[in-house]
Amino acid sequence: MTSRSQFESVHAALFVIFLSFILPETTAISTTICQNSSATSRLPAAARTCDRLFEELGPRLEFKLPGALEQGFKRPRRLRIGHYNLGNYRTVAIPGGRQANLKSPIAVAQIVETIKRERPDVLMLSEIENRASLDDLAKRLDGEYRAEMIEGNDQWPFDVAVIIRKSLPFEVTIQSHRALTHRYLGQTVPVFSRDLILVELRLPKEKRPVIAIAGSHFKSMSTPFRTYNGRTDEKSVKKRFAQIETSIDVFSKNEAENSPKGFVFIADFNADVQSGIEFTSLHSAGFKDAFQALGIRPENRVTHSSFKPKQRPEHLQLDGIFVSSHIVNREALLSAYVVPDRDALGNPLERPRDNLERERRPSDHNMVIMEVDLSKLR
Repeated sequence: MTSRSQFESVHAALFVIFLSFILPETTAISTTICQNSSATSRLPAAARTCDRLFEELGPRLEFKLPGALEQGFKRPRRLRIGHYNLGNYRTVAIPGGRQANLKSPIAVAQIVETIKRERPDVLMLSEIENRASLDDLAKRLDGEYRAEMIEGNDQWPFDVAVIIRKSLPFEVTIQSHRALTHRYLGQTVPVFSRDLILVELRLPKEKRPVIAIAGSHFKSMSTPFRTYNGRTDEKSVKKRFAQIETSIDVFSKNEAENSPKGFVFIADFNADVQSGIEFTSLHSAGFKDAFQALGIRPENRVTHSSFKPKQRPEHLQLDGIFVSSHIVNREALLSAYVVPDRDALGNPLERPRDNLERERRPSDHNMVIMEVDLSKLR
């Protein structure tokens, strides 16, 4: 006789197949993840014994930091939030992955030193190849951070990840949006080239998040255009427009459901934050450029330098920080800056002047970091 659990498992599998036919093309069936686990799977939901079927957005993680389990925890007044594209970060080769070109020990040491020096509480990371490399980084940071990564859409694969200081007294929710799709140049494809991860930090027994932080790694400008069925998107501007528009929709839904006290969007946007037309929608939605809000001079905002043959060098701010107007209006934005590379003596370096100098840096991007006064976001 078929057991009740077997019947339910078969029923769930049929339900997933049914949904795949009736859902609109702006969504996709997601995979599931066990609650309080960092393991992900691309198997159908019914093939796993997880707590629940995740919605069409993507996997979701929920956990408590050790600081939230302590009696009489202190409510943090300030929070340091950063983003760092680590530049093809691969320190551990895994079966099925690319075995060559591990990150050089010198570059790894410089990255670790930068993170330790800046002491971010929450650091979004881009271009992490695999979970083993992320765990290796967390170990090099003396175990002070909890590291999480959900496999995204990048074929290389390079993913978005986050590390969060364990001593913080927060309950954490991380929501992936890798399953969202859209029509792009005649095809239905994922909106996000990698993923958009939304991190919510809550104090124990409080429903409303203290702050919500979104991180991503947008489509690059490296190819002149992409062509499907004769259609083009020069420098992938249309793609990034769609990524920003979808991000705004995600934030609006989150605001309506959870009402975080502050919102931060920090990412490698792969377009010049200071001049890109893609960011018009973010400004219209009420988000403020943190650097602009603080009056940071344009020459002090460069995060990426490129050197192409027979072209002038480009020094752009591809990595940016946008905050909700509430953070600015409450004067809770304390600082925002680009973290410089440093020499062996700890002295800040000027931006690279050519490809040779850039290749000697730990990454082709600089970290961006901000500090917010949580006491003003009541």
